[in-house]
Amino acid sequence: MSYFPAILAAQFAHLPLLVVWMVGIGIALARWSKHPRVSLLVVLALSGMLLLGVASTAISVVVPQYLYRQGVTTARTGVVFAIIGLVTATLSAGCWVMVIVALFSGRRAEK
Repeated sequence: MSYFPAILAAQFAHLPLLVVWMVGIGIALARWSKHPRVSLLVVLALSGMLLLGVASTAISVVVPQYLYRQGVTTARTGVVFAIIGLVTATLSAGCWVMVIVALFSGRRAEK
């Protein structure tokens, strides 16, 4: 069975976020020469968010169907998704830490 149509439909629902992350990456790359450290952190963070968003959406489509076919119980499926959620939240938090560091690093104090 092809999961591609379902994954594509699910990705479409996240299109606004995907576009914002891609535009942010473009802006960071365009400003790289003026603010290389900040730009690097932003590119890494937004790329991570982009990859995480695409991957987690695909996982949320594929995993339930896979587990159902394997005869996994609903309770066990809940545990699997709790673990996936923890991993996703941890990686997302790491990306946000990079954004926050980029926001507040390399600034000179006002006189």
